[in-house]
Amino acid sequence: VMVSIRALWLLNRHGNVVFSRRFPTVENRAKAFEWYYPLPCDAEISHLFVEKIIKKRDDERPDTYPVTCLGDNLWPFALVKRYDLYFLAIPSLDSDPIPIPLKFSTELFIALPSITATFSLLEDLTDFVSTYAPKFEPVFLAELQFLISEAMPFGSPIDTDINNIKHFHKNPFPASEIISSNQQRPTWRPILSKGKKIDIIVREEVRAVQYDSPSFKDVWEVFGSVSLKCEVEGSPAVSISINNSNLIQTLNVHPCVIGSEIPTPSKLTFLPPLNSFCLARYTSTSLPCCPIRGYYQMKEIGPIKITLLMQLKLDSLLTVPFDYCEVHFPFKNRGPISNMEISPSAGSVAYGAQRRS
Repeated sequence: VMVSIRALWLLNRHGNVVFSRRFPTVENRAKAFEWYYPLPCDAEISHLFVEKIIKKRDDERPDTYPVTCLGDNLWPFALVKRYDLYFLAIPSLDSDPIPIPLKFSTELFIALPSITATFSLLEDLTDFVSTYAPKFEPVFLAELQFLISEAMPFGSPIDTDINNIKHFHKNPFPASEIISSNQQRPTWRPILSKGKKIDIIVREEVRAVQYDSPSFKDVWEVFGSVSLKCEVEGSPAVSISINNSNLIQTLNVHPCVIGSEIPTPSKLTFLPPLNSFCLARYTSTSLPCCPIRGYYQMKEIGPIKITLLMQLKLDSLLTVPFDYCEVHFPFKNRGPISNMEISPSAGSVAYGAQRRS
């Protein structure tokens, strides 16, 4: 899915803008459409973000959703929160069907291809930011500026994989390399490699509300990604089959996929980039059962001390092997964890970011 970004921002946990980038070329094109509304300055964006998002109560805050608005005519924004930073971007909607009269709706805009592509872009930016968290030295902003200039010139993302960008910056296209006339080189693979190896990593995140009561139905959804590194000779087409593709609600694929206009194909054929890349991201709410069930009891035995019992169980229908399973237990609205004494029956326990989980 091709998308053009009007502007993007990074805001800290207080809502202050620490980085912004606007794309005048995209903005000028957007002025021709009925949905266009001029973007305010960064100071106004910061003010609206604090009022509309940060000051909301936890159960009302829209930062748990990938799409939000900052005003009656200021939408739609894709939003991701990572490492105490908010990643915010607004795409141009010139290729999406927008209903008349114009009105923001989470249910409507979350299904737009441009929002899916923008959300994927922000996720790739979080991968880059993770290498600088949590200190964020001054060089971070300079590197981020370089990444955006290389990854999305004129506001249109081309390749947002930070490893690819660094590789091509250090190893530009060799002028001496000869390519035959019948061998076309894709723009995302300007350097040919040799090898016969494909590494595939599938990562899924389960978000569930489990009531442990017959009176209420449990609710769950699965977010997944498929990452690859293909060391193959030349530039061949590679195919991967997708089982149970009918259970996938949304699917966002890398530009290297051939025939990516098919919503949920049973097979993806692509010309892989040189380095590691995310082939596809997907969501599903149609799974017949929750893949993993959790149960916990927490008792406060002092002003700064609690006891915690957590039990996890995989569903009997889950027969696909996996390498590891992570469970994050956050303690919101509390200070950092000073000490823990835990004896897990399986696996290991470690502190989360800033000892808050």
